Amino acid sequence: MITLILIYLIFFDSDEKWYGIMYYNKNDLSKYEEIESPTSDDGSFKSEEECLNFTEEMLDRKGLGLVGDLECFEFE
Repeated sequence: MITLILIYLIFFDSDEKWYGIMYYNKNDLSKYEEIESPTSDDGSFKSEEECLNFTEEMLDRKGLGLVGDLECFEFE
C-alpha cells in the first residue's frame, strides 16, 4: 500500500510548474521571450528537464544558439 502511495505522489501529484525564458542576447538580458509548453493548459512544463529541452529547441529554431541564452524557473 505504501508503494502505491509513493508512486502516486511521485508521478501524479506533482505541484512543480516550470516556465522558460529565452534571451535574445546573453549580454543584454532585457530582451527576452517567455516560453510556454504547447502541451499544457497553463503553459507550464512538468519538469526542469522538459523546460530546458524545449526552450533550447526554441533558441536553436530562432538561430540564437551562440548569442542567446535560456533559463527555466519553478513556480508553485
